Amino acid sequence: MRFLVDESCDVALSRALVAAGNDVMDVRKARPGADDEWVVNLAVSEKRILLTEDKDFGWLIYAHGHSAIGVIFLRYPVSERQRIAQDLVELVKQQKENLIGCFVTVTPKRVRIGRMPGTEAAK
Repeated sequence: MRFLVDESCDVALSRALVAAGNDVMDVRKARPGADDEWVVNLAVSEKRILLTEDKDFGWLIYAHGHSAIGVIFLRYPVSERQRIAQDLVELVKQQKENLIGCFVTVTPKRVRIGRMPGTEAAK
């Protein structure tokens, strides 16, 4: 799978995805300090699922109708962050291509996968 990891995410997430055999690009290396719209556009042009902990991407996708290949939004409290990389790798392993065209919200107790606007017929 191909991912673009937003600056809001810990570097350990990039490392865990690479170790699991995924193709990962990190915004910190591509363009540090880039605004959210630039990040979404890069994800689309590179055909990558965006990985973020920034809720503003949901606003871009749903309120402004911005397109995306897919988004994984991680919401983990500090007390549970030690398991975030493991949970992410397991999600990708289980769902694979099911993540494409979806906005996925991941918490320690729940994974919610919803089709993004305009992608219902994409599968």
